[in-house]
Parts: sequence; C-alpha cells; structure tokens
Amino acid sequence: MQRYLLRSLLGVIPTLFGISVLIFLIIHLIPGDPVSVMLGRVSDPTVVAAVKGEYGLDKPLVAQYATWLGHVVHLDLGYSISNGEPVAPQIAERIPRTLYLLLGGMLLALLVAVPTGILAAAKHNTWVDLGATALNLVLMSIPSFWFAIILMLILAVHYQVLPATGYVPPEAGLSDFFRHLVIPCVALGASEAGMIARLLRSTMLETLSQNFIVVARAKGVPKRRVLYRHALRNSVVPVVTVVAVEIGYLLGGSIIIEQVFGYPGMGLLLITSITARDYPVIQGTILVYALFFLAINLLTDLLYTILDPRIRYS
Repeated sequence: MQRYLLRSLLGVIPTLFGISVLIFLIIHLIPGDPVSVMLGRVSDPTVVAAVKGEYGLDKPLVAQYATWLGHVVHLDLGYSISNGEPVAPQIAERIPRTLYLLLGGMLLALLVAVPTGILAAAKHNTWVDLGATALNLVLMSIPSFWFAIILMLILAVHYQVLPATGYVPPEAGLSDFFRHLVIPCVALGASEAGMIARLLRSTMLETLSQNFIVVARAKGVPKRRVLYRHALRNSVVPVVTVVAVEIGYLLGGSIIIEQVFGYPGMGLLLITSITARDYPVIQGTILVYALFFLAINLLTDLLYTILDPRIRYS
C-alpha cells in the first residue's frame, strides 16, 4: 500500500505538468487578450505595447509558460491582471465555499439515491420499483441550470422561503449559511441522485441473484440482514467508483450553479476571469480543480481497500 501511495503521488507530478501545458495553450486560444479587455479595442499602440510588456505578454508563449511554471513550482500563482492582487489568496478564499456546495450536493444526492436504489432492488418489478425508476430517469434528465432556475422561482420568488442568491459564511450564522446552500445543493445533486440510485439498483439486483445470497436465504438469515449486510456491502464498490466520477462532474456543474445563483465560489471566479481574460487567475483556478480531481481519485482507491478487504495494491 505504501509503495502504491508513493507511486500515485509521484504520478501526480507529470499529470499536473501535462494539465498545465493544456491550460496554458487553451486559454491563449481564446479570442482577445487581457490588455484589449482593459484598454478597449481603440487604444494607443504605444500604451498597449507598454501594458503588454508590464505583464510579460509581449514574450513568446514558451517564455511566458516557463515563467509561470517557475512561479507555480514555488507555490506562487502570480498576480491577477484585473485587480493586481495575488491569485493564490483569491482562490484559497473561495475553495471552502465550493467545497460546501460540492459536499452538500453529493450528500443530498446520496440521501436520496441510497434508500431509493435499495428499495427499488428489494421491491423488484413492483410499483415501488417502477416509481423509483421513473423518478431516477426524471432526475437524470433535468439540466441542472434549468432545475436551479425553477427552484429559484418557486422557493425564492413565489414562496420566498429561501434566499435566491448570495452566500453567508458559517461564522456569521449557521441558519443563514444553510439556507443559502439549500437551493444550489439541491439543483447540483438532483441528477447525481438519479444516476447513483439507478446504478445501485442494478448492482444490488445482480448481487441478490448470486449463489451466496441464495444460500443465506436458505439458511434462514433474516431478509433485512441479507439485504443490508450481504447484498449492499457487496454492491457498494462499483457505486463508489461512480460516485468518484460524479464528484468530478459536480465540480464542473458547480461552475454553472455558482453563475446562476451568484455564489462566490471558484466557479464564479473562473467565469469572471475568463470574461476578463485574466490569464493568471484562469490558470491557477483550473490547476486547483485538477488537484481536486486527482485527490478524489486517490481517496477512492484507498476507500476500495476499506470496503472490500480482498482488494490490495502493491
């Protein structure tokens, strides 16, 4: 296990290097540049050249990348072109906010998906199973941004029971903190709930048809114990794999949700930075997103060994 962890951590380095190259090349393919956004289309060429020189944008792309990578190695993400502030503190301030949204969305998804998937498998080919399957299909089919707008219109505009936009830090009051998270988390986790519930139902139905389940039932093991201790435990590993993948989708979906609700997380920072062509902030934010995804994959591999002792890494 230790060797596996060491190899995985060492493998993060070339992966992040490749991601950094792609980030740098892709954002420079975006039409326009920070200077044209700041100064406008009609500007004195002398002024434009001076500003580009100030930010190093007059150098070849290879030189610009080498300079940026040198700073990143020393954990320096540079300075924002838009406001002149360091990029790292801006991202660090927003990381917890995005994590609150991400964890809340996944928690709500699991709270819906796990009971629904288990119930559908236990009541296979009944109206309960058909109803749960229909619900899962509906949840999977609803676009998160559309669902977010509908929830906002109903709960925030019509009934006015929850705030429509904004963010309140937990230290300012847990009640307001949770109230501002409810609608974004529900909108973010709805489709994931349908996906996870459908997979859990399928894996549990496959497990319930295995010989060891038949033997356990023949021995008179209580139905509840067969369902939860034997079937669920042996069905959870594929579900964990999908949950890890879906967390990556949630990271991408949170960008849209934050934009819809004006939620000041990393996603909204990324959108505003792309609009302003703020290269350092875009590069730093996407790099942090990549780190999140790599960390989730590593934690998933470790979780496999806890859920299934037969799995060993070397």
